[in-house]
Amino acid sequence: MKTDTVLLSGGSGFIGSHIAEILSSNHYKVLILIRNQTDLWRLNEIRNKNHILVNLDVPGFKNEIQKHSPTCFIHSAWQGVKATERENWTIQAQNIMFTLEMLSLSNLLGINKIIALGSQAEYGKVEGRISEDTNCNPTTAYGAAKVATQLLLKSFCETHNINWFWLRTFSLYGERENESWLIPSLIKNILSAKPMDLTACEQRYDYMYAGDFSKAIIKTIETKSSSGIFNLSSNSSIVLKDIISQIQNYIRFDSILNFGALPYRTNQVMHIEGNSTKFIERFDVELNANIENMLSKVVNYYKLKFNS
Repeated sequence: MKTDTVLLSGGSGFIGSHIAEILSSNHYKVLILIRNQTDLWRLNEIRNKNHILVNLDVPGFKNEIQKHSPTCFIHSAWQGVKATERENWTIQAQNIMFTLEMLSLSNLLGINKIIALGSQAEYGKVEGRISEDTNCNPTTAYGAAKVATQLLLKSFCETHNINWFWLRTFSLYGERENESWLIPSLIKNILSAKPMDLTACEQRYDYMYAGDFSKAIIKTIETKSSSGIFNLSSNSSIVLKDIISQIQNYIRFDSILNFGALPYRTNQVMHIEGNSTKFIERFDVELNANIENMLSKVVNYYKLKFNS
């Protein structure tokens, strides 16, 4: 059953903007929560008449939301996703408190379905293919806060009879990433003919295109299902060096990439991929997108962005 209006937190972020884009293109009205200081550049790129911005810092914002009667809440907001902030316990704890505020608001609004984004960081330092049955043993404040938030979500929603879904994400890529992240920074260096130092890049990671991830969100909204935790990933893995080499070939084959110039991080995980079988079977979706085609699309986006 289709939900006409969706409340979305984190819509100005990388993943949130893709969710907002796919929802609006599927004729949903999207109430996007923002703050006074929110940078709206991503939303400005995908400006859509179905997007309604609701400022949490403006008195009466609850009345504004109630006017549109959302029945589904997608919680993609999260502070402290940069590597330098993932060990900041103060920032990560703020995410837990904000989630509680949003859960209370959802209950007040009569929302009956909540979809929230988890992370592979909840599993901690594990190698190989991971199912939802793998024990969570987070090694960062970020991962620990995600685990705590999942438990809070489950308890609150079951107490208030709200259908809930915790979707654990793995590596996502796409348009509108932060320019300091690997793929955009790699493209920027290659375009400007600057050498780039890298690790040996032998890691096998599970990379999913953000647009495909967002399509799976639509299925989660529209499919009647019991609540639960689900891995949501491409359901496969690829060597990081192969992705980088593909990008290099799309732009400039003779660019100088110094593989092995940087050491791996302490306790570097060399192989991690999500087993998304549970999600695939429950929501009847195919998740294995053609990474070559999607990478080409993403490269063209950043070439236009960096050359403009």
